[in-house]
Amino acid sequence: MHHPLHSHFSTLILCVMKGLQAVKDAHPRLFLIADRCLVFFVLFPSVVAFWAGVWMFLDLHFYPEHVEWSAWCCVAAGAVILVFFNVVQYELTERFLEPGWKVRNVVIKRLYTLVAACANVFLCRGRMSGAKDIKIS
Repeated sequence: MHHPLHSHFSTLILCVMKGLQAVKDAHPRLFLIADRCLVFFVLFPSVVAFWAGVWMFLDLHFYPEHVEWSAWCCVAAGAVILVFFNVVQYELTERFLEPGWKVRNVVIKRLYTLVAACANVFLCRGRMSGAKDIKIS
C-alpha cells in the first residue's frame, strides 16, 4: 500500500521530468545553457564546499598534532571503506534495497554516497598531507 504523499511526490517528479524533456526538445540550446549554469554555479561549488568541509574537519579533529600519523590513518580508512563498499555493494543492494521508491532506499543510497565521498576525501587528504611514501603511478 502506497502512502498518498508518495504518490503525489512521484507524480510531481514525473511532471518535472516531462517538463524538462519538453524544454530540452523545444529549445536545446537554452537547455544546454541552463544545464551549464546549474553545473557551474550550483553543483561545482557544492562539491568544492563538501570536500573543503570534510578536509578542514579532518585537519582540526583527526590527530591534528601528528600530521604524518593523521595522513596515514586517512589513507588506511579511505582504502578500507572503499574496498569494503566494493566487496559488499551487491549484497547491500540485494538485502536492503526494496523495489520501488521507498524512503529507506533513498536514505541508504544517500548514506552510501556520503560515506564513499568521505572515503575519497580521506584518501586524497592522506596522500597530500603527509603520507609521502605512497607511490601512485
